[in-house]
Amino acid sequence: MTCTLTAAVAVRDATVADAPAISALLTSLGYPGTEGFVPDKIAALLQHSDARLLVATDGTDVLGV
Repeated sequence: MTCTLTAAVAVRDATVADAPAISALLTSLGYPGTEGFVPDKIAALLQHSDARLLVATDGTDVLGV
């Protein structure tokens, strides 16, 4: 079996702007209804130097959290 990658995946720190994509990913994993609190949770995490939330992206879209 041969696997060809067509896009590079990058890992970066999440931002509040990623909240809709993160909520969509959580919904696909069976955790619906996160749209209302995910932005606040991300904002809270960003205030803590000992916490980090990472996302995997293909350059434009969030693919994983």
